[in-house]
Amino acid sequence: MSNKYSGKKQYWCSEDYFFQGCYVVFEVDFENKTLYEVIEQMTIFHDLELTEDNFIECLQDCLKIISNLAYSYLTSEMCGYGRGSSIEDYIASTVGFPAVDGSSGINLKVVEFSASLDPYSFDIEEIEPSEEDK
Repeated sequence: MSNKYSGKKQYWCSEDYFFQGCYVVFEVDFENKTLYEVIEQMTIFHDLELTEDNFIECLQDCLKIISNLAYSYLTSEMCGYGRGSSIEDYIASTVGFPAVDGSSGINLKVVEFSASLDPYSFDIEEIEPSEEDK
């Protein structure tokens, strides 16, 4: 990786369709020697194309993918499917994902997550039974 990336930068990742008001903050250490390798491995596993010109775009796509896994973990925790591990350990132990404790150049700094389902916000309509159901 060239020297045009240096220092630490923070990235805020949010998704406002299913998880309004939720977000993940990552700190990326561009001086960490393994960061490029980690992103390269993730792009291969998740079928992204990494070139010399699109490292930041691939990094951001990888952070989105990690955020998606974090939300998945937290949703299952919310539903009572406790995994017995921390979110960082869960992400690091999932195939195709790096450690997010800073050792790989990516540090999961903040996760703001809350979700609730209001049973009165669901839509319901009567449907005709299919031919198979008759």
